[in-house]
Amino acid sequence: MTRTSISLSSIRLTELSVVRRRCFVRGMRCFEKWLSLLAVMLVGAVSAADSLSVKAPRGAFIRGEQVPVTVTLPEGVPQATITISGANFKLASGAAVDGHATVMVPTEKLSSGRHALSVRAEINGGASVAELPVIICRPVDPHRLDIWQWTDGYGWDFYLDLGFTCSGGPSTRYFRPHQAADLVKRFDSLLERGGTAMGWFSGGIQRSDLPGLDPSTPDISYLGAGRNADKYYNPFHPLVEARRSEINRALLSAIGDHPALRWAFINTEIVDDLWLDNQNEAGKKLREEKLGFTRDERQAPNFKAPGILASNDRGYLYDKFVFQRGNGIAHANASTARELRSIRPGLRVLTDPYRQVAYTDMFPDLDAVSTWTYTSNDPKLMLYIETLRAAVRDTAQEPLQTITMLNYPGMIVPKALSATTAPADANSGWMMSGPDRVKECSWITLSRAPKTIGYYFSSACDPVKYSKPEDQFRVPRATPLAIKELSEKVFRPLGPIVTRLSVAPRDGAVLSSQVSRLYGKSPRVVTAYPNDQIYAFYSVLAMTHRQADVIFDEHIERGDLSRYKYLVLPKCDVITETIHEQIRDFIRRGGLVIADQYLGASIPEAVKVDFDFTYRTKVNADAISTGVMYAEWHDQLQPNTAALAKAKGVTAEEDQKLLDSYAAQLDKKLAAWPVTTRIDTPHVLVNELEHHGVRYLALINDHRAYDDRTGPYKATLDALRPIKATVSVAAGVPLHPHDLVRGTALPVRQTPGRLEFEVELDSLGGTLIALYPTGIDRVTITTPEPVVLGGTASVEIEVVDANGRPVPGLQPLQLTVSDPTGKPADGTGPCVAENGRLIVPITPGITDTVGTWSIQVEERSTHRKAQAILKVNPSAP
Repeated sequence: MTRTSISLSSIRLTELSVVRRRCFVRGMRCFEKWLSLLAVMLVGAVSAADSLSVKAPRGAFIRGEQVPVTVTLPEGVPQATITISGANFKLASGAAVDGHATVMVPTEKLSSGRHALSVRAEINGGASVAELPVIICRPVDPHRLDIWQWTDGYGWDFYLDLGFTCSGGPSTRYFRPHQAADLVKRFDSLLERGGTAMGWFSGGIQRSDLPGLDPSTPDISYLGAGRNADKYYNPFHPLVEARRSEINRALLSAIGDHPALRWAFINTEIVDDLWLDNQNEAGKKLREEKLGFTRDERQAPNFKAPGILASNDRGYLYDKFVFQRGNGIAHANASTARELRSIRPGLRVLTDPYRQVAYTDMFPDLDAVSTWTYTSNDPKLMLYIETLRAAVRDTAQEPLQTITMLNYPGMIVPKALSATTAPADANSGWMMSGPDRVKECSWITLSRAPKTIGYYFSSACDPVKYSKPEDQFRVPRATPLAIKELSEKVFRPLGPIVTRLSVAPRDGAVLSSQVSRLYGKSPRVVTAYPNDQIYAFYSVLAMTHRQADVIFDEHIERGDLSRYKYLVLPKCDVITETIHEQIRDFIRRGGLVIADQYLGASIPEAVKVDFDFTYRTKVNADAISTGVMYAEWHDQLQPNTAALAKAKGVTAEEDQKLLDSYAAQLDKKLAAWPVTTRIDTPHVLVNELEHHGVRYLALINDHRAYDDRTGPYKATLDALRPIKATVSVAAGVPLHPHDLVRGTALPVRQTPGRLEFEVELDSLGGTLIALYPTGIDRVTITTPEPVVLGGTASVEIEVVDANGRPVPGLQPLQLTVSDPTGKPADGTGPCVAENGRLIVPITPGITDTVGTWSIQVEERSTHRKAQAILKVNPSAP
């Protein structure tokens, strides 16, 4: 900037006397000097403004967070007073010392949206001003149902549009430090849209996760692996742990405290290779301390009687030791999780898959245990979520069921067809599930009151990559749109209720026996992994509307049968002495045991059934069309080179008829096991949930037929058909059923000890019924006195019965808060009244519009509505 001097001595003063003129000139000279000094100060202020530096570690913040604003003064200016404002409203202040200051700026008074913070530095009597743009995001409802996509990367816009709340994220394998700034910007945009991400971290075993280590270092390579030992490092080695820490810290350092990072993922699929104990020095020491013998000292199975194994059988104890601690995975996972949370408190750490063995305590210190489940010929296989619930039973861990939309080549259409229609990069014809199967799988998962539902598309069925018309046979666009429909009609409005619910206590249990799979001889009945094998029987049990927990050998061994009245033993060729003794005591207490033809131990009182499910592996499009199918199935299968075997195919329609027949037989056999909720068709499934004594019924449409895409090949019934059903509920008092999805109160018929009502299910896949003890009559809103911008008003909502009493249970609400222009304000969205009451804090931001605000609420199960106004006044600057 050019400095301009100002001179006033040339002003004509001819009318003034000489004396006066001299005095005036002297005064003007003083004034001129003052103006010159002022000009210097002004120039200094402008220069300071040009060089004043302000920044924040990221651009997006959750409303209520504090923004750490770093201010750097111009060179040579050591001190200043800093004031930070928004819309002329002072938010924070501080003092710069040694040329720098960090001022923490609260954001409670800023509504969600984009803002420009004004940063003012008082310097030498002047002022420098700079702007800092920030994005303020709405806080995430802690009861939101998270919709999680199993993937990495940053292509999340497509999935956020579908309703996903967590999709993609960075991976330590691919992240480089120079990408840090770009990563933060990506997270800013994600948070602005209300989404979160997952980081993929090094678990400290796979060599591909640990570059930079020397495999020739003594004791650093994994010793004792079942196969592929050259893929792994010794997880106990200090250099491995240090390198894992270094890699994970680098990514976390780049992310900082960005709230868009919600999950940390650790891969446990390596368990497919590590079914033996670790033979490195630390692994051998652990084995000596915890087990006391080597793999070569296991000895032959120690049977005490036919089908009854000694509880101290070495093979059983060894197998349990390996998977719980001995292969080193638990150590690596737990160490990684603890370190990640020490750096980022609140970060949730999860792993998958859990599918090979049915043991507890395999994932200490993790927050969630997940797996993906294939459902090629029956969506009821998604009932596997019960095994995840068993795995985390009596812990704070979350079971996270992932719905895979991937189908092996040849399963639902002939491989020759799918491979021909697939591009060369699509892995030889993998197929995506149809929309209705995904909906039913989603409802089965939803019926177990999850906090999170996961989905997996896979690179072979990427709906973004394969979106052309010629891709629609393999990768139908209708499938991701089905998730969008569920998000709009179910997940978003009812998710805050689902996450508060709990699975109601059950009278029955189904044993998933690891010792039977270790020593048993019964045939495989499900085309999937070992833990899936009980789900042919469990599906039939579900068709009789009897609800049961899945339990493991360890649960019975520690005495958990005391919780139940009924025990089902599918494919239990072998049980331990302790389990046999516990079952004998269970029977003496009046417990009922149900078993299939594979029961090996002598339990004369057991109710026996003989169901042949071995045909189910042949419900396969290749087997139906050519009489040949893959000899075995697993995730390491290579479609072009895998072994084939002859097989006589069975159609999905034949499968359904057999299941119907088995369900009818089982229902008669279990007459002594009363059904709390009975439905007049086996093609509607039910699971009971509860909250503070109020019952909820998740009803699932399992009425399926062939669809147009896969139906001609007869291997899967992938189309949901509408169905009407009568639901009969055991009830000692009058209840008022409400369909929370359709938003209707259901007429009831009361009979002694029960009530009945009708439901209609369609292609949405299910519904949620609330059994309120009283009817809902009206909704009320109470607003406080006027509030100023930046102040908080507590708005009270009540859902009451005809007597004006709050309705027990959880009621879904839709709240709409609008400013005088009709613009939706913070607070708008789905929410829940608990036992008929909800208090909502509403804080108009300092940049919001003053005047009369509108507050509307709708109770979704009855469409009862209420409206009120809130006066919002200006705030003092």
